Amino acid sequence: MSNARRTQVRKWVTQKKYVTHKNGMIVHGPPGSGKSWFVEHLGKKLWVDVDEFLGQDYLNFHPEDWHSQKRSQNEIKNHYKECDRYLKAMRDEGLWVVGSLFWEFVPDAVVIIDEAQHKKWVAKRSDLTWSSAKKVRDFLEQQSQSDNVPVCTTWETVIKLSENAAKVVNCANSRNTNTEAITNTPQEELFARMRSFKRDAAQMTGNVHDSASARKKQKTPVCQMDALRAVMKRHSF
Repeated sequence: MSNARRTQVRKWVTQKKYVTHKNGMIVHGPPGSGKSWFVEHLGKKLWVDVDEFLGQDYLNFHPEDWHSQKRSQNEIKNHYKECDRYLKAMRDEGLWVVGSLFWEFVPDAVVIIDEAQHKKWVAKRSDLTWSSAKKVRDFLEQQSQSDNVPVCTTWETVIKLSENAAKVVNCANSRNTNTEAITNTPQEELFARMRSFKRDAAQMTGNVHDSASARKKQKTPVCQMDALRAVMKRHSF
């Protein structure tokens, strides 16, 4: 069945003439945070929106009115678990994907934009409420901590991530002209470095075991800034 999903993805990519990459990437963002805008204005065929693939424009697996019908919790769970499987197929096919259709899929990064800006964008949507958008936002924030998923605060940062990923791929290729084995993929190396930076920076500022609310109240002492800069230098891309 996994091969069937990948075949569907390949047909869609061919039809739409989308670009595939050596390593796929999945980035999740809550509803109303600008995913479609990002794909249209910044993605430039390099990034795709999972809604386009799974929605009524292609597979019709998750059309816009999917939630208008009454469904059991088990039906909802199974539906979104299938979305997870399609996400894996898209990543395996080398696509860079943004979306918010998932059940428990762990993405390569999440986008959590400024909350005030997020609320303004959601308010402009007649099909979306802040309460529903915030549920996904809160889940992604928790997932970023529990699974060490890198957090981007702007969509421009996602572009930088993809550019860095491409650079790492090129470096890896130049180091392995004799086709020697690589323990981690270039993409894994990139995000491992980001996660390592996040942990080291947290340790330097003494916030590893603090709650999210406590972290907002606590200020970083001036004496710790030199240590934090050292961490940033060590993990610079």
